[in-house]
Amino acid sequence: MATRDRSHDGRVPKVKLDGERGTVVFDVEVVTPDNKVFDVKVDAADGKVLSSKLDQADRGEKDED
Repeated sequence: MATRDRSHDGRVPKVKLDGERGTVVFDVEVVTPDNKVFDVKVDAADGKVLSSKLDQADRGEKDED
């Protein structure tokens, strides 16, 4: 995936392609160096970040290497 949200540096353990409200999006999980987990939605057609939010339920405690 060429586009990424530059506001969240970290690793990407999970990416899922999904349809949402008539738009195909990538659901991307980003784990920052301080183990905060962000759920980022990216438009699959143009690479624009549609949303980015802190995932309160997933604190980066699991390691999916």
